[in-house]
Amino acid sequence: MTTIRLLFIFNALSVLYAADSGSGGDGGKPDFDMPGFGDKVCPSFRCSTGHVAVPKPRPKYISYGCEDMGGGMMVMAGGGGREPFSPCCDLWHACYQTCGSPKKLCDDSFKTCSSNACGTDEECKKSSDLKGMMLQFAGCEKYDQAQRSSCDCTSKETAEKKRLGALNYFYKNHAPDGQAKAAGLVKKADTTAKMAALIRKLLEKYPKAIKIEKGSQQEMMERIMRETGEKKKEEDTVVIEEDVDDFDDSDEKIEL
Repeated sequence: MTTIRLLFIFNALSVLYAADSGSGGDGGKPDFDMPGFGDKVCPSFRCSTGHVAVPKPRPKYISYGCEDMGGGMMVMAGGGGREPFSPCCDLWHACYQTCGSPKKLCDDSFKTCSSNACGTDEECKKSSDLKGMMLQFAGCEKYDQAQRSSCDCTSKETAEKKRLGALNYFYKNHAPDGQAKAAGLVKKADTTAKMAALIRKLLEKYPKAIKIEKGSQQEMMERIMRETGEKKKEEDTVVIEEDVDDFDDSDEKIEL
């Protein structure tokens, strides 16, 4: 079946002119840069001097599906629904929501994952390639927002305790049998980057830790399709009513 691809551009201007929504300061408040639309590099989340970024105490990982991967842009392929590479989309969303994960690493990981998932399926590859391409033009807004929602700033002295709390929460909710490993793993994951790498590995191992929800763009697309379908039904009803009005009962007297 031929795959139909529709590209919808939403709030492009807001992405194009996205302003810096964070600034440096005291008390460990995040210092955040938000480059505009089309920039190739999005700076990672960072804290003010003397503080480090750590996961929030109760980290959450939510996937909004493959349809919601382009910031203000949405790509629909094959009529929506779960794709062969949908688990890669879930991991991509979770990667953005992992404190300290570089945007480029998340985007590149999606491309590698989806390529492996599609294999020799050409339609699948075209669809995943289109989504991968859109990531290059999505700007930094979605990534920045996810990082701000996932990171806390804390002193270097309390960083290990904060990381251990977040890791214990993950194991308790998604892999209770591994909770005894948390303390040892945190000793090794003693930087923001190492902790992010550890969380990404855990998400790959325990994908059910990622909650799947409908994103706002997917809901918008479904509403558009629903309204289009309702309009088509109304048009069909008008045609039927017109046919009834034109009916001539003399036709019933025609002999065969």
